[in-house]
Amino acid sequence: MANIINRDTIGDMARRAATKYGDKKAIVFRDVNLSFYDLERESRRFAHLMTEWGVKKGDRVAVYAYNSHYYPISLIGLGKIGAIQVPINYMLNADEIAYIVNHSGAKVFIAEDSLYPVISRAQGTFETVEKWGFIPLGDSMVPEGYLN
Repeated sequence: MANIINRDTIGDMARRAATKYGDKKAIVFRDVNLSFYDLERESRRFAHLMTEWGVKKGDRVAVYAYNSHYYPISLIGLGKIGAIQVPINYMLNADEIAYIVNHSGAKVFIAEDSLYPVISRAQGTFETVEKWGFIPLGDSMVPEGYLN
């Protein structure tokens, strides 16, 4: 029998985990250690940023980054507002990425700094993207037209 009373989103699960596990490690990635509290806080910050950018329930947000702690933060943050993450594999070329983005209807595209050169030449082919986000992991400057 289906549980129709306690239907939780991934955002709800993160909040509950923060309450239950607090300072215990949730994510360890290279030199980054995030507790369940940290994960909840960062995913809330991401959700707030996305709502400031106009993202709402049902909207799709493409995330083009290497595997890192940003993926679960963005996934949980988008879940908190009912938006959908469209993960983009970092091994794809610009044409393949444009195909995925255009067919998913992503209105926001977030790229990690080191992957920016792959999409910079093809930005004009991304038909559905209204806002561009940038994850500056190194000492990169945010490209013109991108939000940080």
